[in-house]
Amino acid sequence: AILHGTASHRLGQVNLPQSIQNDHDLYCEWQWDGSRVVVRNCRLGFTPIFYYATHNEFCVAPTVDRLLACGASAELDDSAVAVFLRLGFHVGEDTVFRNIRAVPPGGEICWGGGNPKVSGEYHIPRQQSISRIAAIEGYGELFRQAVQRRTSDEIHFGLPLSGGRDSRHILLEMNALGYRPDECYTTHDFPPYRKENIRFAALLCEQLNIRQYVIGQPGSRLAAELSKNRATSFGALEHTWAMAFYRGIARHTSIVYDGIAGDVLSAGYQFRREHTDLYERGRLTDLAECLFDNWQAQPGYEDALSRILTIEAAHRFSRDLAVERLTRELSRHTSAANPLSSFYFWNRTRRGVSLIPFSILPDAGVAAVTPFLDHDLIDYLASLPTEMFIDKTFHTDTIRHMHPEFNNIPYAENREPITEDNTHYRRFLAEAGAYLAIRGNGTLIRKDSTARRLLALALLNRRNLRMRMSWVAPFTALYMTQLEQLEHNSLR
Repeated sequence: AILHGTASHRLGQVNLPQSIQNDHDLYCEWQWDGSRVVVRNCRLGFTPIFYYATHNEFCVAPTVDRLLACGASAELDDSAVAVFLRLGFHVGEDTVFRNIRAVPPGGEICWGGGNPKVSGEYHIPRQQSISRIAAIEGYGELFRQAVQRRTSDEIHFGLPLSGGRDSRHILLEMNALGYRPDECYTTHDFPPYRKENIRFAALLCEQLNIRQYVIGQPGSRLAAELSKNRATSFGALEHTWAMAFYRGIARHTSIVYDGIAGDVLSAGYQFRREHTDLYERGRLTDLAECLFDNWQAQPGYEDALSRILTIEAAHRFSRDLAVERLTRELSRHTSAANPLSSFYFWNRTRRGVSLIPFSILPDAGVAAVTPFLDHDLIDYLASLPTEMFIDKTFHTDTIRHMHPEFNNIPYAENREPITEDNTHYRRFLAEAGAYLAIRGNGTLIRKDSTARRLLALALLNRRNLRMRMSWVAPFTALYMTQLEQLEHNSLR
């Protein structure tokens, strides 16, 4: 056997400073002994790790780009792409490439030639019966324990702070425990945005006497979009805002605390009564249809897909294929106390949101500490019934209960007017149209007609340009253009 690369390696929070490591850290690892390779993922499986295998070859890496460079096929997985186009994140262990898979949570891959042996599954706790006030008190104490496990006087750190609940909860617990970040950082997002995040984060920093930095965005949204797709292993349509933000943070600190999973575990993230009812009634195909309609909330998104995809691609990545794949994934969560939350946690949070702290941050030279991913806390929150979260006030009430002296500071609730910037949109549309015209090859995207429409929109002297952009789904078009380049090159 011939080895190329590193025979053994560990990735993830096992590389944090020793003083804040604990047995709840997220990690993945591989070991090659000369005849057999073993890849292991931690219980949660949030650290991105991918593999491909043939009878004679095995490759493992933290990005799909590295696997493609090693010779993995870029042939697309049609059902995975079909789901991704409608959700913006992958489900299960899918990637957009048929022969590249993510390692399952708690998983182990063993290969010594032939077919690999693959194990791993979601950890789904049993439901418990508990009163709301007892549940709130339990959440508050377990989160304090989770933060305390991850703090030390020996380290300097910063905190990305929004106007929401997750980062605020971390900051207030740290303050209560006597640990304070050196600074807090808030992003000035790409348009459209609201100023609530910056304003309410500033109020919190002022009350705690902590310096706040507001970090802006680069001029070219196109460049950020394209680099984000590669940095996330084509795993998220969102997160473009994070690319420059964390490079800016890296100039101040090398360690931040991140609020990943707080919303999905305790704030009723994406909860709708009709969706939970469909889960309870076992109507999973109908639920899959509803989730697609809900996630791509802009009207006419399916029409936009049919407008930008070639006829062959529209057939390959059909909605019917997407519904069938998503229905299978939804069925894996029916035994959970809160099936909808379980679905989002193990899919969007694990496969999509995790790409910020565990892909984008490391690329910027920053390590993330993630107290909401504490095993004891997750098991507790995942055991609470759906009714606990349906009104979406559980997290707010917990923070108010634990830190009443900060109840005067409101949360960003998207009540302020949206700030638009047609100059920004025009530049992006012009750059995107030119990119499609030059780099597209027309196998997946209707290159010429889509490029013309983007350029025409860039020249349109109308208000509300962003809403007109949805007619041609420019972010999806760019994403698919990058994929068609990879697939086309691998098939030549």
